[in-house]
Amino acid sequence: MQPVLSCCPVSVRAFAFAFTLLSVLSAQTPPRPASPPAPGVANDETVTLEPFEVVTDKGTRGYGTTNALGATRINSPIADTPQAVVSLNQEFLRDINPTNLADALRFVSGVTKSAGEYGGEVTIRGITSESIGFRDSIRDRLSTAAAGLAALPDPIEVERLEVIKGPAGVLYGSHGFGGVINRVSKRPLPVRRTEVGAEYTTYSNSEAYYRGTVDTTGPVDGGRKLLYRLVGAYQDGENHMHGRYMKSTAIGTLEFHPRPDTAVWLRARYSDDGTFFAQDLWTDVQRTMPFGFLPRNAYVGNFYNDDQVDSVRAEAYELGATHAVELLGTRWSARLLGRYNDVVGQRRTYISSGSFFYRNGVPLRLGNADMSTNNATWAQAVAAGYDDIRENIQRRDLRNGDSQEYSWNFDLTGKVALGPTQHNLLLYGGLSDDETFSRRYRENWIAPKPSVFRQTNLPPNQVLDNNPQTLANEWTTTETYRHYFAVQDNIGLLNDRLTLVGAARYDSGTTRVFDNRANIRLPADKANNWTPTYGVVGKPIPGVSVFLLHSETFQPQGGVNQAGERLRPLIGDNDEVGVKLDLIKSRLVLTGSYFDMKQENAFLKVIFPDGSFDFRQVPSSRTKGWEIDLAAQPIENVTMLVAYQWIEAKTQNGLSVRDVPQGGTYKLAAKYSVPRGPLKGLDFGVTQEHVNDNRSGDAANNFFTPGFDLTGLFASYRWKAWRFQVNVENVTNDWYIAGSTAQQFMRSGPPRHYKFSTRYAF
Repeated sequence: MQPVLSCCPVSVRAFAFAFTLLSVLSAQTPPRPASPPAPGVANDETVTLEPFEVVTDKGTRGYGTTNALGATRINSPIADTPQAVVSLNQEFLRDINPTNLADALRFVSGVTKSAGEYGGEVTIRGITSESIGFRDSIRDRLSTAAAGLAALPDPIEVERLEVIKGPAGVLYGSHGFGGVINRVSKRPLPVRRTEVGAEYTTYSNSEAYYRGTVDTTGPVDGGRKLLYRLVGAYQDGENHMHGRYMKSTAIGTLEFHPRPDTAVWLRARYSDDGTFFAQDLWTDVQRTMPFGFLPRNAYVGNFYNDDQVDSVRAEAYELGATHAVELLGTRWSARLLGRYNDVVGQRRTYISSGSFFYRNGVPLRLGNADMSTNNATWAQAVAAGYDDIRENIQRRDLRNGDSQEYSWNFDLTGKVALGPTQHNLLLYGGLSDDETFSRRYRENWIAPKPSVFRQTNLPPNQVLDNNPQTLANEWTTTETYRHYFAVQDNIGLLNDRLTLVGAARYDSGTTRVFDNRANIRLPADKANNWTPTYGVVGKPIPGVSVFLLHSETFQPQGGVNQAGERLRPLIGDNDEVGVKLDLIKSRLVLTGSYFDMKQENAFLKVIFPDGSFDFRQVPSSRTKGWEIDLAAQPIENVTMLVAYQWIEAKTQNGLSVRDVPQGGTYKLAAKYSVPRGPLKGLDFGVTQEHVNDNRSGDAANNFFTPGFDLTGLFASYRWKAWRFQVNVENVTNDWYIAGSTAQQFMRSGPPRHYKFSTRYAF
């Protein structure tokens, strides 16, 4: 497939863009005052902190973080923004040592990990959101429309993770209604530093995988004007469902500082992921939970080597520049950013409608029918003495896609004093052009039912009819062009005791869909919208902020669903009130809020009896509740993170939103550091996650999945340049449902597993 913009090769455009930037930015401008040195950097080594980036742990104490990029697109105090924002810093990420970002995000209130151990899908305030959608406050397309496949960012890539809750259409345009996850990139540093790591994870059922990482940065020249950073990770092995778990990521950044107030950089990213997703788990006819009839580590869906697998390859390039200038006594900072992303993905999966019970190779009977999970309870199967469970495979689905996107983004920020008011202005705009090819087809299963106790090693040509079929609207090419511009003003009054925030954004886009199966082009779908945001922040006493916020979002849709219905744009708004604390020299950092969100044209995933699905839209859904996120360091050697949420997520007809725990849940992480003596350098801690029983297993609320309590332990020891660490997850070895789509599509969470890691820095 040819890129949408094919007037010249990517390399030529990149060269032309770089030449133009360097020409413009080479103008003489007053030097920028030096910023304080970063932690761990000698006093003679200057680190410049641009308003568009966070490259150090400045503004943190323990797990508490007081600054964020994502709340305003620039580096700002969280207490000055009228929005619930939680930032997970590098210290927390090191202690948790997540294999994927969803493992860390689950410790934020309102966020639920919903795709088992390996996915990047989470829900924020009851709405599905990609954990990969934005980087450095700008959309970073790493997904393809084929079955929602995505290249999952590796934790080695990020300096911090930020969760901006609720609609944020002014700042981010089209995004998940529940909120935005912003990844803050690791940037080159002016000091030479390298860290290599090795990791080994083993499950209680003897499956295991290994992982290696490298992160190196420093100056290229003696004047420290040309900096580099290279990060990479590779892992391979088996997961707890007997499948392969392979990921590789490599990122290189070269950054040039011709002047203290100017930077130009080039970033390249490549990743290749291959993961096995096991999701075919079932309840019995009464949807009794838990469903104890399935073996814990079944060969569910893994019929021929790695035939059921997700594979995603992604390439991404970024060319950017920042520049600061004094104009009429006001300092302005600008960022210009160009990105190109190409993601190719394929999913091979088997569709099942349940399982049958056997004894001595003969199907058990219940009346005039074979005994199955669709007509019998597990207790009946046990009483009948079953010794085998055979999966009722109906077909194999093969989905593939290729998404290419170009985007250009410009930000301009400045601080202006007008009489008694202080204005923190942000003006920005951009455009994107992308093309996505997506295809899904099916082959019917013609072989005998395979046992879930033993792996089936028949090749696909012996188990499938080799007659691929594609349904309507499942073989399409979608072209989308969008542009936007926006302005935001944070107005400070009464010596910044009161801040008024107002913003507006205009989005316009055109989507064209070509149906390759029918060989027709659907009418172009044109959409434009103004999105407002307004709020107020008051600081009655030092360290305490209260805020009110109204925010909205607008997400245009293109094409039709399988029923031929034109997809309508998603429109959402949010009213929120909250309080933020930053007390005792940031030993106590808290954000608490009450929210009431409404979404029009909400998507509902409908699962049909044969395992196929489609997306239908309901007139509205509503989510309301309250959340608290607390980071505290009550004494010097104890740090903790605590999150609590109470949520009610309902569709217009009163049904609970699928896979969202209604009511209260909580999570926490706490760590103690030995301050002195022979054990100085030893840290040990505990994590806990409680999810209640009130999670609907499907869109129709036919059944609810049981809750769970997961306990984790970790310990690390620092000796000279070495760091040794062990993490134990699911200490009590509970069997639980990590996520559910329907009765026949559920995923179990991993059993107890141990993660041993070591890092060496030089």
